[in-house]
Amino acid sequence: MKGKRKEKSSKMLVIEAVAAIIALSYLVFLQQKVFVFSRIVCIGDSITAGNKLNDAQPTYCEKLGGALGKPSFIFAFSGADSKSMAEWSGYFRIRPQSLVLIMLGTNDAGKRASGSEFKSNMKHIIENTNNENLLILLVPPDVDFSNSNVSAYYSRTEYSNIQQDVRDLGKDNSLMVVDLSKTLDEINGTRLGDGVHPTAFGQYIILLNFLHQVKNSPISEVILNETKGSLPPIPTG
Repeated sequence: MKGKRKEKSSKMLVIEAVAAIIALSYLVFLQQKVFVFSRIVCIGDSITAGNKLNDAQPTYCEKLGGALGKPSFIFAFSGADSKSMAEWSGYFRIRPQSLVLIMLGTNDAGKRASGSEFKSNMKHIIENTNNENLLILLVPPDVDFSNSNVSAYYSRTEYSNIQQDVRDLGKDNSLMVVDLSKTLDEINGTRLGDGVHPTAFGQYIILLNFLHQVKNSPISEVILNETKGSLPPIPTG
């Protein structure tokens, strides 16, 4: 009898442990679902800054703020890489309850930064911005390797490795990743002549891809709770 009681007790402990894990997972889900953000903060390089666009052509970050009815703030500049942003990230002072989008890597690839250096810098940025905020990592879009200026500056392999590093960072830090790698590849008119920077239309395509990917994620209620109706389809060709 004592042995049976001991066996039952062990089973009960396992059941209770499983129940506790399920309950904790549900609480985490609820916390994500009821997260209310007051602003959108985008950290990045010249793609996020809207380099070569005029003032009347908003970036994907500004477009997202307009779509969700939230103010948007951009911490981005031409030439920014993970190292420079890691150094600046301690001064960002991002307020809690912010939706923070981080898209870096294009310049790291161009400067042939190592994967370990890139990941270390990105972890530093994540730590400095993850203060009661919802962070999403964005995989930067491909550059046009058929452009001679691009092929002279970028290695296709190193660029792909940086993109994969972003995906790995999301997994390692339990952060959502929105993969924009193929966003500008198959649609005409999305890149400027330099083969790197999005046109105003390209910025719109980035926004649409972001919203469509978030729509199919567990945090869709967090991001899209203020939008009405269906999202426009992503153009093709």
